[in-house]
Amino acid sequence: MTVTLKPNAQPALTQIRHDLAGLEFGPELQENVQQHYRHLETLTASLKTIGVDDEVIDQHVIEIFNKYKVAVLDNIGRLERERRSPRTIAVQQINKD
Repeated sequence: MTVTLKPNAQPALTQIRHDLAGLEFGPELQENVQQHYRHLETLTASLKTIGVDDEVIDQHVIEIFNKYKVAVLDNIGRLERERRSPRTIAVQQINKD
Protein backbone atom coordinates (compact mmCIF):
# COMPACT_ATOMS: atom_id res chain seq x y z
CA MET A 1 0.00 0.00 0.00
CA THR A 2 1.31 3.44 -0.87
CA VAL A 3 0.84 6.37 1.49
CA THR A 4 2.25 9.73 0.46
CA LEU A 5 4.46 11.27 3.12
CA LYS A 6 4.51 15.02 3.55
CA PRO A 7 7.92 16.72 3.75
CA ASN A 8 9.33 17.01 7.29
CA ALA A 9 6.97 14.33 8.58
CA GLN A 10 7.14 13.29 12.20
CA PRO A 11 9.20 10.12 12.74
CA ALA A 12 6.02 8.34 13.87
CA LEU A 13 4.34 9.06 10.52
CA THR A 14 7.44 7.86 8.70
CA GLN A 15 7.35 4.61 10.70
CA ILE A 16 3.63 4.14 10.04
CA ARG A 17 4.15 4.71 6.33
CA HIS A 18 6.92 2.11 6.37
CA ASP A 19 4.67 -0.37 8.21
CA LEU A 20 1.90 0.14 5.66
CA ALA A 21 4.19 -0.17 2.63
CA GLY A 22 4.27 -3.96 2.72
CA LEU A 23 0.54 -4.46 3.18
CA GLU A 24 -2.09 -5.00 0.51
CA PHE A 25 -5.75 -4.16 1.14
CA GLY A 26 -8.87 -4.23 -0.97
CA PRO A 27 -9.86 -0.85 -2.43
CA GLU A 28 -12.47 -0.06 0.23
CA LEU A 29 -10.18 -0.85 3.15
CA GLN A 30 -7.25 0.88 1.46
CA GLU A 31 -9.23 4.13 1.27
CA ASN A 32 -10.14 3.77 4.96
CA VAL A 33 -6.51 3.23 5.96
CA GLN A 34 -5.35 6.19 3.87
CA GLN A 35 -8.06 8.37 5.42
CA HIS A 36 -6.96 7.33 8.91
CA TYR A 37 -3.35 8.18 7.99
CA ARG A 38 -4.44 11.63 6.77
CA HIS A 39 -6.23 12.16 10.09
CA LEU A 40 -3.02 11.29 11.90
CA GLU A 41 -1.20 13.87 9.77
CA THR A 42 -3.80 16.48 10.70
CA LEU A 43 -3.57 15.57 14.38
CA THR A 44 0.21 15.80 14.24
CA ALA A 45 0.10 19.23 12.62
CA SER A 46 -2.47 20.47 15.14
CA LEU A 47 -0.42 19.26 18.10
CA LYS A 48 2.71 20.90 16.67
CA THR A 49 0.79 24.15 16.22
CA ILE A 50 -0.14 24.28 19.90
CA GLY A 51 3.44 23.54 20.94
CA VAL A 52 3.33 19.88 21.95
CA ASP A 53 6.80 18.32 22.03
CA ASP A 54 7.72 16.18 19.00
CA GLU A 55 8.52 13.14 21.14
CA VAL A 56 5.12 13.33 22.87
CA ILE A 57 3.41 13.67 19.49
CA ASP A 58 5.20 10.58 18.19
CA GLN A 59 4.25 8.54 21.25
CA HIS A 60 0.58 9.42 20.93
CA VAL A 61 0.42 8.98 17.16
CA ILE A 62 2.04 5.53 17.36
CA GLU A 63 -0.34 4.56 20.18
CA ILE A 64 -3.38 5.67 18.18
CA PHE A 65 -2.18 3.87 15.06
CA ASN A 66 -1.49 0.64 16.96
CA LYS A 67 -5.01 0.66 18.42
CA TYR A 68 -6.43 1.26 14.94
CA LYS A 69 -4.30 -1.56 13.49
CA VAL A 70 -5.53 -4.00 16.15
CA ALA A 71 -9.15 -3.02 15.46
CA VAL A 72 -8.73 -3.44 11.69
CA LEU A 73 -7.04 -6.82 12.04
CA ASP A 74 -9.73 -7.99 14.49
CA ASN A 75 -12.43 -6.97 12.04
CA ILE A 76 -10.70 -8.67 9.12
CA GLY A 77 -10.41 -11.84 11.19
CA ARG A 78 -14.07 -11.66 12.18
CA LEU A 79 -15.12 -11.17 8.56
CA GLU A 80 -12.98 -14.12 7.46
CA ARG A 81 -14.50 -16.35 10.14
CA GLU A 82 -18.01 -15.26 9.12
CA ARG A 83 -17.18 -15.88 5.46
CA ARG A 84 -16.11 -19.43 6.27
CA SER A 85 -18.95 -20.23 8.67
CA PRO A 86 -21.35 -23.02 7.64
CA ARG A 87 -24.28 -20.60 7.71
CA THR A 88 -22.58 -18.12 5.38
CA ILE A 89 -21.52 -20.91 3.03
CA ALA A 90 -25.11 -22.22 2.92
CA VAL A 91 -26.49 -18.76 2.15
CA GLN A 92 -23.88 -18.27 -0.59
CA GLN A 93 -24.82 -21.63 -2.10
CA ILE A 94 -28.53 -20.72 -2.05
CA ASN A 95 -27.80 -17.36 -3.68
CA LYS A 96 -25.69 -19.05 -6.32
CA ASP A 97 -28.52 -21.41 -7.33
